[in-house]
Amino acid sequence: MTKAVIFDIGNVLVDWNVRYLFERLEPDASRLKYFLSEVVPLSWHTQFDLGTSMREGVKARAELYPDYAELLDAYEARFDETIGGVIEGSLQILKDLDDKGYPLFALSNFPKEQWDIFEASYAFTRVFADKVISGREGIAKPDQAIYELAHQRFGVEPAETLFIDDRQENIEAALTYGFQAYHFQGADGLGDWLSANGWLPSKAMAL
Repeated sequence: MTKAVIFDIGNVLVDWNVRYLFERLEPDASRLKYFLSEVVPLSWHTQFDLGTSMREGVKARAELYPDYAELLDAYEARFDETIGGVIEGSLQILKDLDDKGYPLFALSNFPKEQWDIFEASYAFTRVFADKVISGREGIAKPDQAIYELAHQRFGVEPAETLFIDDRQENIEAALTYGFQAYHFQGADGLGDWLSANGWLPSKAMAL
């Protein structure tokens, strides 16, 4: 079987943090801290990765926290501003892997109604032969079911396929399923690992 690589998107290929949006809208530091930790924690956002409508989720949250309704409304309307930009080193690695001929895929936890907007805005997504987007499937990492779905849809052999993600629990789930996996903590480290493990030429050879 041909070796292949599966990429996570957020905080691997693009810099994602809800703070990027809300710190523009809430100048009060203590109010912002409360909002991020109590009103829109990561655990709340997870429902959108599982397919819940952002509009419905925001409306329900605003009923619980009416003082923050305006900020919550911005989450859906200005979701693109939660992305701080691409991670240039990762995009170079993506290109290098593509140039080497590896089949490339995406497996990402992402709200369903935001994906089309994101995909149209970031040209690098066109390099992927196929994508599994959690919000569209109603299952999300680290559920084993989404790894099985990726395995079947992509037509890859897990033992010959490298999965790259920034969250340890997703890495552990991928390893449990049978994929190779790399815990992303920066593009330099990923590039070094790929070279050391034979996926890309070593930097010495490149020179």
